Amino acid sequence: PPKCPGTLGDIIPESPPPCPISPGFDPDERIVLMANGNLQRLMSSYYNATVSVAILRNARALGRHGEYAREVQLSVLGSVFATATSTIVLLLDRYIDAVENHGIALAQLFRHFELLPTFQLLRAHKETSGAFEREYTLCCEGVTCTILEKFPPGLFQKQLQLEGGLGNGLGGGDSRKSAQDGDGGGDGGGLGVFG
Repeated sequence: PPKCPGTLGDIIPESPPPCPISPGFDPDERIVLMANGNLQRLMSSYYNATVSVAILRNARALGRHGEYAREVQLSVLGSVFATATSTIVLLLDRYIDAVENHGIALAQLFRHFELLPTFQLLRAHKETSGAFEREYTLCCEGVTCTILEKFPPGLFQKQLQLEGGLGNGLGGGDSRKSAQDGDGGGDGGGLGVFG
């Protein structure tokens, strides 16, 4: 798949030409594919509702200093619209210390240290069912996040607004503890989803 050079969008200071995306994606899906730190805000705006983030996993990778694994579900109007799985690699001791000893959440690392990562779409794939996924990286000096996000069919169907559900998507609401985050502060985003 083609790789997108450089940076793009809200969290990035420059805007080079967009990465080519395979035919078959609808215009609204292409917006999701290129979101780079503002996915939660985009979906919140589209549905005029708060996006919730449920953390399913947030742990240090066994035997790997400075590497973390994170998985979250994003939902709106009681329905999950994305699952994001992230691998975060921190190479600088000050970032590792902030996460492990000073309570800085992985999802807030870029904002806390005022870092502007570059976004690179690695791949995007759409199933015949309409479900689709993207894999991308957010990188800056000392931080590399690789994020896989999966979206159900009918992500932008009006039924979600009217009926409160995606039907055959990734599932309904989750009984796990959720955190509200309407600003899209990444991952997915990202590490809660950044994006």
